[in-house]
Amino acid sequence: MAINPTESLASNIPFAMIDELSAMPQEKEILFTMHTIFRINEISQMLENSRLWKVQLTITNDDDAQLTGLSQYIQREIVGKGWYRTGQLLNKVDHFNQVDEFYMELLKNTLHDNDRVIGIYDQLTCVKNNQERFTEAVSYIKTSLKINRRPLPEDHPDLAAFYNNIGQVYHDMEDYSKALEFYDKSHQILEMSLPQDHPSLTTSYNDLGLVYNNIGDYSKALVFYQKAYPIFEDTLSPNHLNFVAVYSQLGEVYRSMRDYSKTLDSFEKYFQILQITVPKAHPNRAFTYSSIGDVHR
Repeated sequence: MAINPTESLASNIPFAMIDELSAMPQEKEILFTMHTIFRINEISQMLENSRLWKVQLTITNDDDAQLTGLSQYIQREIVGKGWYRTGQLLNKVDHFNQVDEFYMELLKNTLHDNDRVIGIYDQLTCVKNNQERFTEAVSYIKTSLKINRRPLPEDHPDLAAFYNNIGQVYHDMEDYSKALEFYDKSHQILEMSLPQDHPSLTTSYNDLGLVYNNIGDYSKALVFYQKAYPIFEDTLSPNHLNFVAVYSQLGEVYRSMRDYSKTLDSFEKYFQILQITVPKAHPNRAFTYSSIGDVHR
C-alpha cells in the first residue's frame, strides 16, 4: 500500500511520520488518526508477487465535496441516536445476522424502558421484513403494539402507525385481506384525528389504493388514489416524485379498467414530468415508454 506524503501534508487530518520511531524505518510509516478516510485511486496486482496487490490512496479533507455529500446522505438515511444508528446502518447494508444479535443485546439492557423497547421491536420488524421472514416481523410488531397500546385508547393517533406497519408486512406477504384489515384500522384513526387535507393521509390512501388494485377491485383503488391527488397537489411541488407517482398509479388503474383515454392521459402527464426530473437513462422513463406503447397497441 502506497501513501503519498505530499497529499497527507496538504490535508487537515492529524497524522505523524513515525519512520524514526519504527522498528522498520525503511518502510517510512505514517500514523493516522482514527476514522481517517482515504479515496481509493487505483488497485493493481504486483508483478513480482501475484498474491499481493498495490492500492493507491488519497487522503480526504473535511471539505471534500463527495465525502460531504455521502455524509449528508447517511445522516438523512440513518436517524436516531447512539447505538440505534449503528443498528440501522447494519440493516441498511444487509448485515442481518449481526443486526439481529445487536438489537437482541440492546433489548436485554432496556427491558424497563418501554419507549426504547418499542423502538427496538420496530427495528427488528424492519430487519425481518427485509429478510422476508414475515411471520417473525408480524410477531415483533404485534409485541410492540401490545406494549404501546396498554396506556392508550383504541383510537389513539399513535396506534395508526403500528397498524399501518402491520398492514405493510402483510402486504409484502401478499396476504391482502389482512393488509386491508390493518390499513383500514390505521386509516380510520387518521381520518378521525387529522384534517381532511393532512399530508399523512396520502400514505394511507395510497396503501389502500395499492391493496385494492392488487386484489382487482379497481374502482375502489381509483377512489383512494383520487383522494390522495388533491392533497399532493396542495402540499407538494408539481415536479415532486411522490406527486408524480400518482399519475403512474392512476394510469395503471385506468388501464386495468380499460379506460384507455384516461390511461394515456395519466401516463403522458407522468412522462412529461419525468423528462424534467430524472436522467434520460432512468428506468422509469423506459417503463413509461413501454406503458404508453401498450396503450396505443
